[in-house]
Amino acid sequence: MRIFLIGLTGCGKSTIAKQLAQKLNTKFVDLDDYIILNEQMSISEIFAEKSESHFRLLENQAIKELIKEKDIVISTGGGAPCFHDNMTLMNVAGITIFLDVPVTEITNRLWNTPNRENRPLIKGKSKDELFTYLEGVRAERLSFYKEAKLVMHGATITIDQILMLLEHLD
Repeated sequence: MRIFLIGLTGCGKSTIAKQLAQKLNTKFVDLDDYIILNEQMSISEIFAEKSESHFRLLENQAIKELIKEKDIVISTGGGAPCFHDNMTLMNVAGITIFLDVPVTEITNRLWNTPNRENRPLIKGKSKDELFTYLEGVRAERLSFYKEAKLVMHGATITIDQILMLLEHLD
């Protein structure tokens, strides 16, 4: 089974994907980490030295490589579903799950994260600017996110909730 977690930055995709992979006894891959490893550059460096559009192409290539894996849980970057044919690729290859966490909750999480300056799209923003930015990004990306096969709403999404939804898919 291939499972892709999608949603805004800070919604918990990586944390939940890691736990889900453990529960399912399968491989876990964070798409951003996969790209960093392959490129030997941070996401910020890729954005600065090669451009966001180059990064989006790398995401697409990484998804195409990772869907060759039979059993895997993948945490995507927040924008990954919105570029190239990524959402279609993921929906055809497996189960997409949109973690729809309220923007207020995500703002608080990101604001209290020590590494927020390492995230190129939110770097240098005040808390109010961060909230406004995230609201705008959510509005832009929502049509892509809504293409997910499953949607989980709320500030606290648990592995057990996701496993119950997955059971009902069969």
